[in-house]
Order: sequence, then structure tokens, then C-alpha cells
Amino acid sequence: GVDGVLDLSDWDLDKDGPVTIEGEWRFAWNSLVKPQPIEEVRHRYTETIQTTTRWTKHSLTQSNGTLLGDHGFATYFMRVTLPSAFNHDSFLGFEVGEAMSSARWTVLSEDGAVEYVAYEHGRVDRHEHDSVIAFSGKEADYFQVPPEENALVVVVHVSNYSRMRGGLAWAPMLGSREAVQKSNR
Repeated sequence: GVDGVLDLSDWDLDKDGPVTIEGEWRFAWNSLVKPQPIEEVRHRYTETIQTTTRWTKHSLTQSNGTLLGDHGFATYFMRVTLPSAFNHDSFLGFEVGEAMSSARWTVLSEDGAVEYVAYEHGRVDRHEHDSVIAFSGKEADYFQVPPEENALVVVVHVSNYSRMRGGLAWAPMLGSREAVQKSNR
């Protein structure tokens, strides 16, 4: 993805296989953003971060080069344009990797009104005393997208107050149900 957009319009999920949702995500440090239309999110949150960049290796644009710490919370956003030839009668598979701290992955409609998939490992929170870390393996779920939807939004909330590595450890994956089932074995 580039600047929080992953364009799969020329991708064929059956022939080309599943896609790891990686690259440059939109990023909101010290913010757990509630579902809302993606264009509003993109307008308000312009910071970006590479998928698995450790927080201590990233500085915010307006911080004059000051690196983030390992402890804190953040929201990651990626708008995913569906393949042009996507069959809306078929199921998509969404897989999340291991969680190293607290994480909540959500797949939403572009307007933020429909939640297709949600996973939470531990409990993500703004406050250390309310956050619970979890060690989880891969998980996958399957869903259909209505014909009027040509894009999805993947949102990841992460909080970390006790691990040595803050940030996303693994990028999620999107593909056909069959491909994701095969990879999740």
C-alpha cells in the first residue's frame, strides 16, 4: 500500500493468490479512532508508517525527528480497493497474524457503518491499567461484500505497555476463502 491505500483493482484473487496488506498505512499515534467514513479519517490523519515498523524506529512528521517509544497506543488504517473482477457472491478470507501485545483488527465498509470482521487479542486501551496483553496465533474469518462496495477499510488498534516491541508484528492477509483456509492450516 501507498499512503494508506492498497489498490487491488488489477489483482485476481483466484489466479494471483492472497495479498498481504502491507506497505504504508495511515497512522494515528496516541489515538484509538472510532469507525467513520475513510475519507474523513484520511483528511484528519495524514501520518503514515510502514506495516511492521517498530514504534521506536518511527518519528512523527511534526516531531522534528523524535522517535516514538515502545509504549503507547495507535490506530492503523488501510483502504483496500477490491479487484475489478471480484465476484461479490464469493467469500473473502481475512487472516491476522500473531499478536505481540494488545491488538484489535477490524474490516469495515468505506463509510465505517458495516463491520465485516473483528478480532481482538487481549484488550486494547488508552490506559496501561485497562490494557491486557495476549499471545495469539493466526486466526481467519470469511465474509461477503455487497455488490455496491468496491473497497474495504482495514483498521488495527494496538496498545503496548509491557512488551519490548511496540507496533504491528505481522501484516494481515486478504484473499479468497479457499486460499486463506489453505494458508491458515
